[in-house]
Amino acid sequence: MPSVSIIFPMYNVADYVENSLRSILNQTYKDYEIVAVNDGSTDATEDVFNRVLHEYNKDIKITLINKSNGGLSDARNAALLMAKGEWVVFIDSDDVIHPQYLEILISDSKKFNADLSIASFKRVNSDNLFKFCKTEHGTTVSKRKLMKLMLSRRKFEAYCGCFLVKRSILFEKGIMFNKEVKFSVDQAFMWNLVDISNVITLNYSKIYNYFEREGSIMTSSRIEQICSGLNHYSNIVNSLQHLPFSSEALINRWKIGILHSTAKLVTFEQFREVEDKFSMDYLKTLEVPLITVKLLSAIGLVSDKLLYYVLQRY
Repeated sequence: MPSVSIIFPMYNVADYVENSLRSILNQTYKDYEIVAVNDGSTDATEDVFNRVLHEYNKDIKITLINKSNGGLSDARNAALLMAKGEWVVFIDSDDVIHPQYLEILISDSKKFNADLSIASFKRVNSDNLFKFCKTEHGTTVSKRKLMKLMLSRRKFEAYCGCFLVKRSILFEKGIMFNKEVKFSVDQAFMWNLVDISNVITLNYSKIYNYFEREGSIMTSSRIEQICSGLNHYSNIVNSLQHLPFSSEALINRWKIGILHSTAKLVTFEQFREVEDKFSMDYLKTLEVPLITVKLLSAIGLVSDKLLYYVLQRY
């Protein structure tokens, strides 16, 4: 049985999957399997994937699942059901990882017998896709401190690709991805994992390069996709047991974050539509214990058009 299962969903990433897959195959830590999902790609994604594997010809267990398109959450769930590793990580097929990505996460986890081991990421483009920062050792972190960091998103911003979690916890607690959520699919999942994990490590090393490109899920501008996660996120947040602040504060922080992304993708009229679907109450978001959110909420109280333009440029 491999130590780590790498969950690797693919959808129309023929131009990107080679870089991503090579960064996985070049890991210094070798005890892993790849569980890839071709989620109904209509381009040459599968051909590129198979070609790269053939070139490497290494003794790594590969499982490829071909299925009709169901979205990122559905693809990840399909891979999780096939995974055999003690730990699980989630790599998106247009991103690349540090050569010591697995080694660092596994080392932190084993050192402290952690259920969840977390590192950091940075946003990149094609010019610095394979440029990585200096690495360091991680240490344990309390849920209270980590949740405060996740709320503020200043010193540390959480991303699912930087989470190494024991697979047994996912199945014991019944934690999967909600396939109906098409935008901000990771947030509820990450908060859920932090809430139920007993020992957590945090490493500030930026070992995951998140490739920002046109056409990715997070640059989709369909209003129904943007709003699809509200009910699920709210339900998960309201079920969390260890929040050091109110669930309402976290939900409102999430709403502001989604509006931030939305303003960069849609017209003002569409932005207003999202505001309406979210039932935005800027007096309530003023209560979020973050200066930036308070400032944006105050702007929203004055003028949602002004808020739209600020979020576009911020």
